[in-house]
Parts: sequence; C-alpha cells; structure tokens
Amino acid sequence: TVIVISSIGDERHIDAAINRGLAVVSYDSGISASRTPTHDHVLPDNTLAGRLAAEHLISHGHKRLAFAKPRGETISRRQKVEGFLAAIEAAGPGHSAQIIEVDAGSRFGDNELSKVGFDAARPIATMKERPSGAVAVNDMTAIGLMAGLRDSGLSIPDDVSVVGMDNIAVAEYVWPPLTTIATPV
Repeated sequence: TVIVISSIGDERHIDAAINRGLAVVSYDSGISASRTPTHDHVLPDNTLAGRLAAEHLISHGHKRLAFAKPRGETISRRQKVEGFLAAIEAAGPGHSAQIIEVDAGSRFGDNELSKVGFDAARPIATMKERPSGAVAVNDMTAIGLMAGLRDSGLSIPDDVSVVGMDNIAVAEYVWPPLTTIATPV
C-alpha cells in the first residue's frame, strides 16, 4: 500500500500512517532536528542544485545574480540558497548576490509559485545595478519570473538570464526554453 502525504511539514499524517503499520518514505520533506526519525527520507542534493545553477550563470560571464523564492523557510529552499551563495562566494570579488523573497499566499501550488516569480521580477527589473542572471527556487517560479521580466520590458536572456530547478516537462516549451537543473525524483 502506498499513501501519498501532501501536507508539507505536518508530521501528524506521517505518524498516523506509521501507527497503522505502513512503511513510510518521505521525499523532500526534510528531517526535523528536534525529533528522532521514525521513517526513511529521500532528499535531493538541493545545495548542489543551487550551486550548479549559480555556477552555470557565472560560467557565462554573469557577475550580479539574484535568487527568487517564496518568503518562508523550508529545508530545500534554505539548501538551494546556501548552494547559490557558496558559488557566488567561490567566484570571488566582483560577484554579488541578491535574495528576492516574495509572499506566496496561503497555499503551496504551481499557481502561487509562478506568481512568486512574476512578482519577483519587478524588484529585479528596477534595481539600480540590475542582476544579469537570476536563479529561481524551482521551474514554476522561473517561468513566472521570465513572464514578469518581459512584462517589465526586459528580454530573456539578453537583459536577464534565468535558471530554474527541477526540470519539469513544460520548461522546454516556454520561450526561450528554460535552462533548468534536473533534480532526480
């Protein structure tokens, strides 16, 4: 029997499944430092994903970068930002990073995440020293960011290059196709 639990951060559902005798493996839900693990976890290397995204932009000559994400902390968001910032630091002097956080609303879904990207575009577009490259926490946020940058009169990738994370299928159908870091599922 397989049960999919979609309540992010709600350990009660996981505990209930375990108490019913079900084997539980969570994907990308993180491990609470305050609790003894009761089940197995599978986590992508989000730190590596954030680092690879920034390194890709840096390798193409970008020195001023931004990272767009919903406001609020999750383990995967924190790790992606850590990897992103580590790549900026490793690139040395002359490279800078800006974290752009946008309120995501009360739900966690594709519509909210694309709106986060769209809303993150305005502060990026109006910065005095605008980033030439931007990383989004995931592909839906990146797609919204691309739309928001275009709405602000900017061209992708001529004015701002965008990299997403997750490699969702629709990434190759947007224009221009989204550069994305594939996260194994």
